Amino acid sequence: VTMANVKLGTKAVGSIVKIKVNGASKDFIVVQQGNPNTSTYDSSCNGTWLLMKDIYTTSTFGNNNSYKDSGIHTYLNGTFYNLIDSQIRAVIKQVKIPYTNSGVQSGANGLSTKVFLLSGTEVGFSGVSYMNTEGAKLSYFDSASKRVAYNGSSAAIWWLRSPCTSNDNYVWYVFTDGSYHSYWYNNSCGVRPAF
Repeated sequence: VTMANVKLGTKAVGSIVKIKVNGASKDFIVVQQGNPNTSTYDSSCNGTWLLMKDIYTTSTFGNNNSYKDSGIHTYLNGTFYNLIDSQIRAVIKQVKIPYTNSGVQSGANGLSTKVFLLSGTEVGFSGVSYMNTEGAKLSYFDSASKRVAYNGSSAAIWWLRSPCTSNDNYVWYVFTDGSYHSYWYNNSCGVRPAF
């Protein structure tokens, strides 16, 4: 991928890349270069991982805590995907990401998607009760402050794709201080698209 003649693959983790979404320039953070872990991600995940710096919109999660069946997954790969600059859209990879579906499905059995929410594991949470290990930590997330996201001028909460496995109703999200909490699926949280 070339942007203003700079290959994305050469940009340092933590760099900001500007991409037009619905005609407006948005900041995306390079959160990972290359496959985070070849034992849990298939080869489709070898590339430059981008995460929107700020919260794009707020939304409920879905009708339960299943990410593959969620309204957010449908929105990100339909409505949102179609708002991305067409030249960028042309180079966004179809990837398979680890997700929970009666246990964790990973590698070739991962969820096929182009735009997605990050998992609790990917943003650096580990050893949390009722949070499955979905993939591996992305190199950008080395502190809680790196998880803080803004909606306008205020830090705001944002959804992860990880269900709280104690029941079918709760989903993990990132709190305003970068810590984790869980919320009923029909509450509204921020959405930070990644691809």
